[in-house]
Amino acid sequence: MSPIAVVGAGIIGVTIAFELQRRGRSVVLIDRDSSGKGASYGNMASIAVTEFMPASRPSVWAQMPKWLIDPEGPVRIRPSYMPKLTPWFLRFLEASRPSRVKELEAAGAVLCSRVYEDLMPLLQATDLVEMLTDEGCLSLYADEAEFKADREHIAVLERFGFRHEVLGGNAIRELEPALTSKIAKAVLFPDNHSIRDPYQLLLELRDKLVALGGKVELGEVVGFEQADRVKRGAPE
Repeated sequence: MSPIAVVGAGIIGVTIAFELQRRGRSVVLIDRDSSGKGASYGNMASIAVTEFMPASRPSVWAQMPKWLIDPEGPVRIRPSYMPKLTPWFLRFLEASRPSRVKELEAAGAVLCSRVYEDLMPLLQATDLVEMLTDEGCLSLYADEAEFKADREHIAVLERFGFRHEVLGGNAIRELEPALTSKIAKAVLFPDNHSIRDPYQLLLELRDKLVALGGKVELGEVVGFEQADRVKRGAPE
């Protein structure tokens, strides 16, 4: 059986390669740079089980004009790119229909509700459980208006039963004394843990992949060849 090539040695690629090798497949992990030196090196490594809100929801659309004129806003569009962007933009618009937004929310909730069902067996199988923190995370709001602006998110979490707790005043400082008194409201997400050292986790998984017989190669993928490998039998 030919080896499976996994392109990209970030946390996703390394994890897929390890799992395939663990299941008895022969794997080659390919990256043009050293493993994990891209986004997987310096991200916050949050297991954000509550963050599955669709980007296409109308409340996001309402903020786009402001983002476009803000030099530090999260959205940038080059006019010359508009012809290529238009097909995607139309699909994005279609995905903003209320019925479609609800479908996307439900799909995201299903995926996020099973995160630890997938993550914990991986960490246990690799003796890396200590990489996962015990603490949850806090979402902070300077005033009541900021909190109300995020009410849509809270309502979705309530609808799908994700754990959270709204905190105010002294309760915030009791949980995190370093926070300024200017923070008026906070929401605690007890199940949103994080990885203590995302780069070290990646290296550990890569080493365990190699120990199982997998290979890691430095190289740049320049193209793909598609072949028909389906075995055809006689019609029934």
